[in-house]
Amino acid sequence: MAYVGKFNHQLDQKNRLRIPAKLKAELGQNFAIVRGTSGCLFIYSEEQFANLYEEKSKNISFVTEEGKEATDALRRMVATMSIPEEDNQGRFVLDANLRRIAKIQKDVVFVGMFDRIELWSAETYNERFKDLDDEEYDQSLEPLGKFGF
Repeated sequence: MAYVGKFNHQLDQKNRLRIPAKLKAELGQNFAIVRGTSGCLFIYSEEQFANLYEEKSKNISFVTEEGKEATDALRRMVATMSIPEEDNQGRFVLDANLRRIAKIQKDVVFVGMFDRIELWSAETYNERFKDLDDEEYDQSLEPLGKFGF
């Protein structure tokens, strides 16, 4: 399962969104939205989130100081979780707390990031990822070399 691509959308007057069809086909019917990093939201299929929790939490020792910090981080993440229900047109209401966290007002950007979907305020996304010329783009990819890309 790989989510890829960038899709511009807008919240409607009732704060509803529809996940782009190309992403939705991989995501499935049930999904979770949580606070992500860098000002965006992460969207996982229900199965992905369950697997992520199971895989990562089994490595956390709840009695060590490091484990307690990891548990607190997990609590912060899960406390923001929303499991939206779609209407018969595939729209869902984006939770007010998540809208506030991601500074989403109307225009949004969905970004497929292989194992998850990111949801950004268009303003935040465009400020962070402005158009680059060829040289700037090449330079922006250099950090990936450290990870074998």
